[in-house]
Amino acid sequence: MGEVLLKTEKLNVHFSTPGGDVHAVKDLDFEVSAGETLGVVGESGSGKTVAMLGLMGLLADNGRASGRALFDGDDLLSMNAEKLRAIRGAGISMVFQDPMTALNPYLTIGKQMQMVLAQHRGLTGRDARDRCRELLEAVRITDAAERLANYPHELSGGMRQRVMIATALLCEPRLLIADEPTTALDVTVQAQILVLLDELREKFDTATLLITHDLGVVAGSCDRVLVMQNGEARDRGDIYKVFAAPEHDYTRRLLAAVPRLDSTSTRRAPGPSEPVLGVDDLSVSFRLPPQRWPGKSRRLRAVDGVSLELAPGETLGVVGESGCGKSTLARAILRLVEADGGSVSLLGREFLSLEKETLRDARRDLQVVFQDPLASLDPRLTVRDIVAEPLETFFADKPRDEITAQVEKIIRRVGLEPEHLRRYPHEFSGGQCQRIGIARALITEPKLVICDEPVSALDVSVQAQIVQLLTELQDELGIALVFIAHDLAVVRQISHRVLVMYLGRAVEVAGANRLVEHPVHPYTRALLASVPLPDPEQERARTHRPLQGDVPSPVDPPSGCAFRTRCEFAAEACAATRPPLEAFEQSLVACLRAAELPPTRA
Repeated sequence: MGEVLLKTEKLNVHFSTPGGDVHAVKDLDFEVSAGETLGVVGESGSGKTVAMLGLMGLLADNGRASGRALFDGDDLLSMNAEKLRAIRGAGISMVFQDPMTALNPYLTIGKQMQMVLAQHRGLTGRDARDRCRELLEAVRITDAAERLANYPHELSGGMRQRVMIATALLCEPRLLIADEPTTALDVTVQAQILVLLDELREKFDTATLLITHDLGVVAGSCDRVLVMQNGEARDRGDIYKVFAAPEHDYTRRLLAAVPRLDSTSTRRAPGPSEPVLGVDDLSVSFRLPPQRWPGKSRRLRAVDGVSLELAPGETLGVVGESGCGKSTLARAILRLVEADGGSVSLLGREFLSLEKETLRDARRDLQVVFQDPLASLDPRLTVRDIVAEPLETFFADKPRDEITAQVEKIIRRVGLEPEHLRRYPHEFSGGQCQRIGIARALITEPKLVICDEPVSALDVSVQAQIVQLLTELQDELGIALVFIAHDLAVVRQISHRVLVMYLGRAVEVAGANRLVEHPVHPYTRALLASVPLPDPEQERARTHRPLQGDVPSPVDPPSGCAFRTRCEFAAEACAATRPPLEAFEQSLVACLRAAELPPTRA
């Protein structure tokens, strides 16, 4: 680390609102030295992003920043707009959280990148194109010259994030502000991006200010950390010191709430009984229009022959990268999308062949909790009406006062109060909205609940509360859970068994502890190796070899084993034969070379 590059003194951010002045950042002091990475962590609303937007001059019209923000000795907050615009993109660059909304959908990647060079370096034409291609190659985008002609929607999420990083580094800034650069990405892509950022920091000698809520990411990537709550600094210092001996109680609570992949699950599997859910060789595909006219339509195979069973009181975790078919599997079980083949048995009765009226009655025993807690609740209804709706559907003759009493009971059970029943969804936090969604799912006392990424949009402390709530309700009510998530640490914490999916197929099924401690399939191993540990010493002692490449297209999947194009153990036989899911030691594995793979260590 070199000289101090950025230093803030009593940075304050205020917003003028109809309800009065909102003090979002309060007397914040921090500094970033040349060549170091400073992690800024805290829950949603803690002021992390607002503070950085304030010193960059990017606040909304009703926002104002005060104090001092010295960059190379010059105060960013007292600069005129022209001078500040010259520094943004050249001296300081920012990678925003959502690359899809940060990139212009009407312009090609090349056009957007060249605009930065024209503004700050005066480069145009071939020189600009060559520089853009060079940076795309630096962030490991294949066929970089061809990608310059692509539009943002033609790239995967990971590639869009790489484009954002390449664009931010075009002018070799001295400071890179990365705002949640991996939050929306799969764990495998996250690992690739983190390794890439570290390599680029050394190559371009760029200091990095990393905003994140993921303490595992901070543990592996940062030199120092700043912990924020309610717009104020709560803890700061060397990464090892803060993690080992946090000074503030908020930091201790934050660290305690983080699910750890290396923590053994203490959940006991339920005893033998008749399955609540049985899925046999389930397949789902979607018809796509031809790529050119005239031409043949194509089929996208989202779920390709998946089988599973679930016992009363059991939780089955379902994991895999985006596009592997997790949510489509759930929707097919719920009959929200129609299956092409296979069968679904609910409480011993074939579910896919039920007629409309019978199907509606059967859904009393099958409920769902969706990923986005606010979007899944009707904004026009009060909480009372939202939670009561399933009862009014299935028990139309039940008196209104009895329904209200039952709603009050379940609302209390999920940690809310009866006075909340008269409010609307927008008056609650994300965690409270998810509790409302859980109450709605449980009001009919179902036998099976499918949770589709129920905690991915929540802060770590709220996430821990929701997982604990689901665990308690399951133990109390004996419901079976299908828990879909991309966070394997959370999945291990809540699940009895885990099903790993890749490109619509099940590649491994095992007990939660068994899967984490002794993974067999190369894809499972790659997923687990990509999960960061919230402990600097352990995380930095690991050998990181991120899984490379993107998931192949389900429209034209590879022959044989779908994972072979990314597998370091692939052999010629893997291209010729599709491996069946069969018993191997204490797991079910779909890998032709399972017996030949080197053992894994717990």
